[in-house]
Amino acid sequence: MVRGLLIMIGMAFMPIILEAQAALVPSSNILIVDRERLYEQSAFGQRVIAERDADVAVLAAEYRRIEAELTDEERILTDKRPTMAAEEFRKLADAFDERVEEIRDLQQIREIEIATKFEAEQRRFFEEIQPVVGNVMRENGAQLMLEIRDIFAHNRALDVTDQMILQANVILGDGRPTTPDSESEEN
Repeated sequence: MVRGLLIMIGMAFMPIILEAQAALVPSSNILIVDRERLYEQSAFGQRVIAERDADVAVLAAEYRRIEAELTDEERILTDKRPTMAAEEFRKLADAFDERVEEIRDLQQIREIEIATKFEAEQRRFFEEIQPVVGNVMRENGAQLMLEIRDIFAHNRALDVTDQMILQANVILGDGRPTTPDSESEEN
């Protein structure tokens, strides 16, 4: 409910903000946007990046812990080698190697899961921001919006990235799905 109210208030002030911003952009059929900055500086992108960084940090800490355990286990196994029969040692060494490979595979799967989640959220952002793109183009009378990295030279006044970040923050917020539970928690 609070989030809905904030969006309504933001939408009410949007024409004033947009009018001020539109005055800064020269009349042109072409606008420029920095997609990377748009994503990274929006509340949505900042949330996703913070979640990814936290997941990566947890995974790295777990990896360091596992690495220390395996190093200790390997040292113990190496220390036992002189007192064991070659065949018996080979079985233990093979089992250890197999366990290391399984752990490495699991860690790699988790890294891929984190990257896949991040990429999916980024795709969702660029899908959900399409109404903002349309609004900004209409407000500025533009027919075409180009990615800044695809342009050799340009007038910086045609860059509407800041305008799009403001609108994205009002319309999309941090991108968390709104459910009746999350709205009641905000109250």
